[in-house]
Amino acid sequence: MSDPLFTVLMPTNYRPDVIGYAIQSVLDQTEGDFELFVVGDGAKEGTADVVLGFSDPRVRWFEFEKAPGVGYPNRNRALRESRGRLIAFAADDNLMLPDHLAKMAKVFEGPGAMWAYATAFWISNDGIAAPELINFDLADERADLRASKYVVPAEGVVYRASALPTRAAWPEDMLKAGDTALWNRIIDAQGEASMRRVPEATSLHFSALRKGHPRDSWSPLLAAYLMVADRAAWWPAMLKPPIPEGETEQAVYARLIRQPGWTEAARLAAHDVVNRIALNHLSPRIRPAPEESNEGLKIANLQRDLHAARQQSAAQAKALSRIEHSTSWRVTRPLRALGRLLRRRKP
Repeated sequence: MSDPLFTVLMPTNYRPDVIGYAIQSVLDQTEGDFELFVVGDGAKEGTADVVLGFSDPRVRWFEFEKAPGVGYPNRNRALRESRGRLIAFAADDNLMLPDHLAKMAKVFEGPGAMWAYATAFWISNDGIAAPELINFDLADERADLRASKYVVPAEGVVYRASALPTRAAWPEDMLKAGDTALWNRIIDAQGEASMRRVPEATSLHFSALRKGHPRDSWSPLLAAYLMVADRAAWWPAMLKPPIPEGETEQAVYARLIRQPGWTEAARLAAHDVVNRIALNHLSPRIRPAPEESNEGLKIANLQRDLHAARQQSAAQAKALSRIEHSTSWRVTRPLRALGRLLRRRKP
């Protein structure tokens, strides 16, 4: 049997409720030359039943005890058995758009490609979709990645298996943030000229289901988009589908992405969103309607000013405390008391 083009690695821990949608989105890829490794890292009860319910021979289930952190040692245990020429990733709570692997494979057809990335739609926990904006062709954004200031969702990344000496490349000495460390290790080894970009969204990245996790998943960009989407009458309906009570966002979008033409229409809608926001921001001759005004920007500026004022107030209180506890303050206390007494006695 010949080696597959892709090994797709899908770690899982606690999402048996949605992993079935994630697996199906991989199986629905227009590029079908892959093996899918679903790696249970102390997976929640019921996960194995969902995975083993798929009869497709490309799906392989690995069930391991929980490893430290987010389970990098277990990922390496599975990858040692992988055969794909390209290594791709999938999350148990995210979805691949149908042409994700095909578009990623295309950029590896040219010479010198070792590491590639695509953008994603970020999905709020109430179902609003907004496009991620990254371009590592630009030096400043690439510098942020290299300095580990920017996190690329793993499902948007593919690299050539031969880029590193071993397939078991996840940093087992790290408990988290190992993906960015791995990307930089590959780029260090192969050079920045080996990086490739797919300039469109090829996956759906959902907010994590964790206690206290906010609507925007702590993404400043998604938070800014949501301020617009909540007010703008023009926000595309297909990027704001209703989420029925009792259903997950993944279930709703899993149905949508299987509809013919939805993916391309969503990309076009995202392009229109970015253009409209840019137009409203850049053109002084455009007066936005009230519902699409720059209220989000005003709120952000007010929050920034409030934060600065609080910091200044705290600094002043700290300085005053130092003065009040100083020797000179104690020595001059009688003089200050005398001054207050004289002021009260003035006619």
